[in-house]
Amino acid sequence: MSDPFLLVIVALVGFIGGGILIGMGISRLRKWKLIEKTPTSKVADIQNGLVELDGVIRPITGKMMTSPVTGTPCISYTVKVQEYDSGGRNRSGKWRTIHKENRGGPFLLQDETGLVKVDPARAKMDQLNTMESTQGLFSDLGPGACNFIESRGIKDKGFFGLMKRNLKVKESVVPVNLHIYALGTAGIIVLEEELEKDPRVSVFTVRNEGKMILSYKSEKETSSHLKNYGFVLIILGSIFLLGGFSLMIVIL
Repeated sequence: MSDPFLLVIVALVGFIGGGILIGMGISRLRKWKLIEKTPTSKVADIQNGLVELDGVIRPITGKMMTSPVTGTPCISYTVKVQEYDSGGRNRSGKWRTIHKENRGGPFLLQDETGLVKVDPARAKMDQLNTMESTQGLFSDLGPGACNFIESRGIKDKGFFGLMKRNLKVKESVVPVNLHIYALGTAGIIVLEEELEKDPRVSVFTVRNEGKMILSYKSEKETSSHLKNYGFVLIILGSIFLLGGFSLMIVIL
């Protein structure tokens, strides 16, 4: 492979990587601007359209779940089981995921004026770590982690059951009663029968229509994070693009 060809490949990586980073940065700055221009509403004052809320997570009656490892009451959880791959003679070792489990669904957001159903759909929300347990030659998984992998058919020993596998089990959740900042689209949707009977529950549902933001951080912290991260991504992307452009000049 000739040197000019290598330079072309590196330049293309710079162009493509830079474009992706700048696009990610612009997306975060758009969300920052959205937060800045959307006033915070009370549940009792919700109207159709984009709405910003601040409250506490409550479970929908009969739909609260518990995380499978620690039994934490929550509205969503993720459990990841990883195994350490030593990589062999010429490769560095790394943890590879052999099992991942996600579960989540709608919940209620409560402030001092009432409750509203929030349907996050595919919206992302950072979860809080509840446990991490590692098994190695001289350590064992905790009881909860051990019961979890056994219930999922994951064996903790290899080599004909003689050697312990290097395993790691991590659980994270969005617990009930957690303070939450939410921005989404409000609309009137038929509620579950038990919610319709509760006069505290708004007739509106806050949904994800491509602009939803959910965070256990405050509005100020969420806005600042999106702004700072967005500018950092754009600067890094610009450096990549400039590097790619400079290489193309050298090649030509």
